[in-house]
Amino acid sequence: MDILVTNLSEDVTERYLEKRFSKYGKVVSVRIRKSRAKKYKYRRYASIEMATEGEAEMAIVHLNGASMDGRDVKIRLASTKRNREWFERVILPKSFLEEN
Repeated sequence: MDILVTNLSEDVTERYLEKRFSKYGKVVSVRIRKSRAKKYKYRRYASIEMATEGEAEMAIVHLNGASMDGRDVKIRLASTKRNREWFERVILPKSFLEEN
């Protein structure tokens, strides 16, 4: 399962993220990327692939909003077809049941 981590500081490394996320399961890959926010400013984010859906879910639940190098990061499933199918199968039924 692919996870998207946003609001990363310049000092966060791939090794640091792998160490933090490996507490919740096997980390398959970590990639830190930049997107241009303004003319001379970049936003840093990471794409992290976890081995299983359960491990990805645990990492999201425990690390979303956590402080990493002085910044509160935002973590969610990356928008891929596989993750959308998982979201519809696992998350939507729970939400639907809670509303009704």
